[in-house]
Amino acid sequence: MPKINQAITPKITDDFRLALKDWASWLTNERRISKNTFDSYQRDIYNFINFINEYKNEIPSLSMLDVLSPADFRAWVSSRITDGLSRSSVARAVSSLRNLFRFLDLHGHVTNQSLAVIKTPSPSKLIPKPLTEIEALELLRYATDFSSNPWVKARDTAILTLLYGSGLRISEALDLNQGDFIENQVIKIEVGDASPAAFSAPRFLTVVD
Repeated sequence: MPKINQAITPKITDDFRLALKDWASWLTNERRISKNTFDSYQRDIYNFINFINEYKNEIPSLSMLDVLSPADFRAWVSSRITDGLSRSSVARAVSSLRNLFRFLDLHGHVTNQSLAVIKTPSPSKLIPKPLTEIEALELLRYATDFSSNPWVKARDTAILTLLYGSGLRISEALDLNQGDFIENQVIKIEVGDASPAAFSAPRFLTVVD
């Protein structure tokens, strides 16, 4: 069963220390979280305690937690970002702190709603990376493994080659008809009510043919 590591517990008042032990027991016995999750929670909470100790120049206690302002919590979040934590790690740290404060509120130790107004940084939206040439060729080789029917193999290979070589969306590629392949190896694309667009694609059209 995970327990608060007394050897590394930051300097806090006795009432806060007992509350942390109760929180650890609640997490493990009632919430049944894993040891890795517990360790992450503990690191986040200890970082907050150490920060607030220096920030307030005072040993953290339950009475201190009860009067912390939104500005205090924002200062801690800002310090985490300055430390180089990713947005997802900062969001996890804030979630850990909210978990502790919900427990303290539930058991009548601390009633502080300031943390509820703190917004966590939105996770970065990852831009999909295109396949390399080698990865694309490997994908084409695998495409023939899903059917024993020769025409299905040819169709799948053609579609994947078209997608990689042209940058078309899947829906655009599947909407293509024979009449859209016009002379001089040019493809005509129609998107919604917009005027048809045409582009030349000689290299991959040779493969598709």
